[in-house]
Order: sequence, then structure tokens, then C-alpha cells
Amino acid sequence: MDDSGVSQNIGNLLMIFLVVLFASVAFVYVMNIEEDSSIGDYTPQYAIVDAKVVPALSAPDTWDADSIKIRFTAGNELDLQYDEGVYAGTEGIKFMLIDPDGGSHEAMQSITMQGQKINPGAEFYYFTVSSNINDRYYITNAYSRIADDSTWGGGWSYMKPFAGGTWRVQIKDDTMGVLIADEEVVI
Repeated sequence: MDDSGVSQNIGNLLMIFLVVLFASVAFVYVMNIEEDSSIGDYTPQYAIVDAKVVPALSAPDTWDADSIKIRFTAGNELDLQYDEGVYAGTEGIKFMLIDPDGGSHEAMQSITMQGQKINPGAEFYYFTVSSNINDRYYITNAYSRIADDSTWGGGWSYMKPFAGGTWRVQIKDDTMGVLIADEEVVI
């Protein structure tokens, strides 16, 4: 009688047991990573916006510049984080512009922007003070920044026209890295 069959069966059972054990440990590890990486108290952000071109002041009493107006028509209250009164950039929600050549531009908040929440009905304005398509773009919720130079601070520049073509207005939830609004506008 030969005992080699018994040891081979025991070896196979041990291999299956080790594979199942390894798979179980890997599964538990992956599940714990997913739980630890979740963002506590996070509310998914969503928004529906309308975008259109509106005139902006290019010189005293001259309306030869463009601004892109976005109006939040629906969605939940969006958390907008930035330092008021300075040009520092926004956190949480990012205002993006995609130019006709496909270049992506993050708009920096204007020093005139106020309020840390965005609710349906809110209006914001993209503008630039440069004629160079690759220069800085700004965002504000103060219409007076593009339309009433009597309220401006000293040394503020007038707006310049946007380059002609099809632009995309995008709003990003920077916390999760997802696009929450995407609208096309032709200049």
C-alpha cells in the first residue's frame, strides 16, 4: 500500500486553505482602507447653471468687453471657501473656463466677491483684464465689478474681451474631484 495519495490530498487542501485565508485577509484590508478614506459629513454637490455672455466695461462708459454670466438655477447649497478681500483662489468649489483652443483656466475670485455659500438663484461673472488668452481669469458675484466703475478701488483695471469662439464654463467639486456643472457659451 502507498501513502503518497494521502499526502498529496493533504497538500492540496492546505494550498486551498492558504489561498482562501490570503483572499480573506486581503478583502478585510481593502474594506478597512475604503472606510478610512471616506470623507465624513460630506454632502454630494450638484448644480445646474445657465451661462451667457453679458457686456462689461472696457473703459469709462464703454461696453466693449465681455463677461460670462452664470446663474445657478438648481442644485443644493454649495460650500465655497476663500479669503474675502484678497486674490487667493477658492477651495471646495472651483470655477473653471475651457477656452476655444481647449486650454483650461481656473478663475481666481475677485476681491469684490462676498459670501461663502452658493444657492439657487446666485449669479457669478467671469471676466479678464488681459487681452492674452493664457492670462488670469477672475470670478465675482458682484455685478458692480464688471458694470459700475464708480464703486471700484484705486488702480482697478477695466475688462478686456474674451477670445471669440466656444467656451465651456465648468464648476468642480474639488473635494471629490468631480465636475458638477458644465455649460457651453459662444462669444
